[in-house]
Amino acid sequence: MRRKWLSSSEALDGIVGTLGAQALALRRMQDEPYQVLVAELHRRALVEYVRPLLRGRLRCRSARTRSRVAGRLREEAAQLQRLFRRLESQASWLDQVVPHLAEILQLEDTPSIQVEVGVLVRDYPDIRRKHVAALLDIRGLRNTAARQEILAVARDLELSEGGTLSPPRDRAFFADIPVARSSFCLGLPPFLGRLPVSRLARPHLACLPLRPRPPSSVRARAQR
Repeated sequence: MRRKWLSSSEALDGIVGTLGAQALALRRMQDEPYQVLVAELHRRALVEYVRPLLRGRLRCRSARTRSRVAGRLREEAAQLQRLFRRLESQASWLDQVVPHLAEILQLEDTPSIQVEVGVLVRDYPDIRRKHVAALLDIRGLRNTAARQEILAVARDLELSEGGTLSPPRDRAFFADIPVARSSFCLGLPPFLGRLPVSRLARPHLACLPLRPRPPSSVRARAQR
């Protein structure tokens, strides 16, 4: 999912054609094993579709770009939905995952994004804050306060009774999508409290990658 993806459906057309042709060969199976297999094919296809999106290769720098990305996601989600309906997949719980992501990318105001994140976490309880943070990175949201408000929704639902229950293996989705770069939003630890406000307001200070701190020389000598 790079810039070329926005203007060409060639990649997904090829994937849909291949999946459809291969699945036709499975029709000779008995109904029950066929349904299990095609449901897992449906799940894996959507996981592999969402995975490159959350890798963060695409960055939206304007509302127009966000709208184009969201529109492309909806179009291709509908194409995949038609394919798996034709294959008689019963995994209809997968149909809304990409439209939810498209909404989060396109919505403009923080409260609306919070509501959509809440719906996404409710429908797919194995999603984590790192996945939501990756979506906010894609949409180019750097405002620290807005990010914290949105991620707080994911955090609260993650810690709620429903959020702590892991879905069964055949209903897992985001658990199979690793996010390469974790980030955290700065509160105001003591040393930052002494920085000028102008520096704290800079976008690049909003979120920093988590990196393990190297052991100090004193600690290294103590361990010898």
